[in-house]
Amino acid sequence: MNRSEAAHLLRVSEDTLDRWIRQGLLRPADRAGQRFEGPELARWARARGLRVASGAGEAKRGSDPALLQALDRGSVVSGARVSEAAEAIRLAVDSLPDLGAELRSRLLLKVLERERMASTAVGQGIAIPHPREPLGEEIPEPIVGLLFLAPPVDWVASDGELVHTVALLAAPTAGAHLEVLSQLGRALGSPQLLPLLREHPTKAALIDRLRSLLAEKGA
Repeated sequence: MNRSEAAHLLRVSEDTLDRWIRQGLLRPADRAGQRFEGPELARWARARGLRVASGAGEAKRGSDPALLQALDRGSVVSGARVSEAAEAIRLAVDSLPDLGAELRSRLLLKVLERERMASTAVGQGIAIPHPREPLGEEIPEPIVGLLFLAPPVDWVASDGELVHTVALLAAPTAGAHLEVLSQLGRALGSPQLLPLLREHPTKAALIDRLRSLLAEKGA
């Protein structure tokens, strides 16, 4: 979201928003201080006892394709240094917000179990690790944890490419899993996305680009 939407969400003026940034109390998603990640901003506010507004920004997210909502709930980690696929999966699971320790541990075991069956690398430097079966009520909504690896690692991909982007997917039902996976596949099929992934974009920048790509492809 932009500065105006962030100020609206926090129920403050843009001047107050700027002051909080200068004081180091609030960190924007970009260096210019023009972009903010809505879920993180809302969590930041609630942790400090601040009320957050509902409105156009939240309605827009609610009407987004399932992939964007899952990524919005999840995480984006840039410059992750790992030596193997299993280590990347552990980091992706650990990065997911709002999961209890027991659920996090179960999710990790299920994803590693699926990975041992066959590599989840899908080619072009991308892997989509996920549990073999949906998690049911343990995860109320689909969630995606994205890792940008630096350097890339061997994921035993069929095309031989080292993996630079990991999109860990967890969902409550098979239908929800397939919906997010289908949209992810359509987005990854765009030649415009790979260069962006190699730049390790922020969550906000990636969601904005994916929104455009999915709209073009009729997601």
